[in-house]
Amino acid sequence: MPHVEYDLAQDLAFEPPTRGVVCRTCAPAPWSLVHGNELLLARDPGYPAYPADKEKYKVSQHTVSAVRNILEKLALPPDIWCHELPIGIESAADVFTGYVMFDAWVANQDRHHQNWGALRKEDELCLAPSFDHGAALAKSFR
Repeated sequence: MPHVEYDLAQDLAFEPPTRGVVCRTCAPAPWSLVHGNELLLARDPGYPAYPADKEKYKVSQHTVSAVRNILEKLALPPDIWCHELPIGIESAADVFTGYVMFDAWVANQDRHHQNWGALRKEDELCLAPSFDHGAALAKSFR
């Protein structure tokens, strides 16, 4: 599964130390990250792309069919993220299904519209690797 690599981290400037995770960018130059909310806004000008933090989890327009529509227009993640995809994984939608299955496996309930996206390089738009698993994977570290 294309994903960013995380390390556990803590900020010792606070008492008690603040714990979390850190990772390198999933969009190394010349790529840039386009979040799901931005992709959905381009598809639907009425999409509430930048709601307040407390509202980003309850956007009624963030539906399976809306996300699927976006995924159909994206290429597979770039080769730097796709080392050995399983047989039968041939589209961005196939890869994203793996992200959702992983979310279920690790009890990640944080796959809102700013926790998935695409990588853009000039006219190329590819599914981004899975990122921001901190709500599930870093939970036991806290």
